[in-house]
Amino acid sequence: MKHGNGYTADDTELISVAVTVEPEAVIVAVAGEIDSTTAPALRTTVTELITGMRPAASGQRLVLDLLKVEFFNSCGAALMVDLHALAVKHDVTLNLALDRAGRVMRTLTITRLAELLPIYPSQAAAVRGPAGPIP
Repeated sequence: MKHGNGYTADDTELISVAVTVEPEAVIVAVAGEIDSTTAPALRTTVTELITGMRPAASGQRLVLDLLKVEFFNSCGAALMVDLHALAVKHDVTLNLALDRAGRVMRTLTITRLAELLPIYPSQAAAVRGPAGPIP
């Protein structure tokens, strides 16, 4: 469904996904829960965006804003692994914005994904983060 300069995908009441395209970044703002019910719709949306983006050398980034995610389990962690691998394959910079004291960070720390994924404390910081995927 189109909304402003982006679109929203509300496949369930548990998640809201808003996509905004800016010159330096495509921003995917997620609110709600990322679990086995909602991860497939989020995967589809982000996969379509990654495969349609310019290479990292262009300076454009995909920012996954998880600041308003209230629940994030192993399905969310598996999704982050898959999206990171897809971004590397397509030479796209994927930066995450999330609360370093929140639930998402806790899961990423336990699974050691916080050591792999580029994490920023705000959407603006993630947009400004270095261009180029981290292999």
